[in-house]
Amino acid sequence: MNTRKLFPGGEIEITSNELNFMPEANREGLNGIPDGLGEGVNMIVSGVDAIINAGSDVSVQDGFIFMNGEMLKVDAAVVPRTVGTDLYQFTKVTTEISPDGDRNFRDGTTHNVYEKNRAVPTNVAAITGLSVEGNTVIDVLKGLIQVQSDWTQADNSQPDFIKNKPLIINNLLQGKVNGIQVGTGGTVGTVEGGVTSAVVLNDTSGDLRIRVNFANIGTTSYHPILTIQSNNANWDLDNDVFCMVKNMTATSFEVLFRETVGNTQDLSLIITVIPLDLS
Repeated sequence: MNTRKLFPGGEIEITSNELNFMPEANREGLNGIPDGLGEGVNMIVSGVDAIINAGSDVSVQDGFIFMNGEMLKVDAAVVPRTVGTDLYQFTKVTTEISPDGDRNFRDGTTHNVYEKNRAVPTNVAAITGLSVEGNTVIDVLKGLIQVQSDWTQADNSQPDFIKNKPLIINNLLQGKVNGIQVGTGGTVGTVEGGVTSAVVLNDTSGDLRIRVNFANIGTTSYHPILTIQSNNANWDLDNDVFCMVKNMTATSFEVLFRETVGNTQDLSLIITVIPLDLS
């Protein structure tokens, strides 16, 4: 903040320029604080609680606002509705006063010697400035801090960049094979989702080999995630089976079932295929 050096070289004369310099220095430093929140930002800094009484008036409490690059005091007031709306905004009003009356000058004239600047609520037809219900400094800060994150933002210097994002793995395929009978007379039934068909390749007592077919997924480096779903009314008939995969191509893979007890299993196979990256 600018300051005036006290009596350099012993001179004691104080001119009008020096008197102007002191409040201007304070104003410059004070106005720089909210101005740092954004060029041209108008805001309620403190206080100024407003209650609009519809069709009647607005009641405003003491406080401070920052408007058009200047910090202004707001005095408590009740302002009547005069233009047929319930819209009120702040207007800067400057008055010249002398608390003890006009001062007499050597030229025989009298003048007010103080200038008082205030922000006054004004009833308006449309809001074109800072409303009495306008943004507070907290609202402005939230707008600066609470940036909406963008998952696709790749520039780490941008405020909406997300750091340490988890790896999202996109499915290559999801589907289902129903009506799988493992045990005696192995069969497959209907298919769903991305599975186009399923066929029995081998069937022996307790063993079943099927091929699951699907549209070309463009790679053989993938991981089939298989969930065996029981369809039997008796839960303890379908819980004696396991499976594995082999012969994986871009359009199919085989599933090998093993039934360990001798029951006929009634199953569905839920399939999710994800990319496999071993790098």
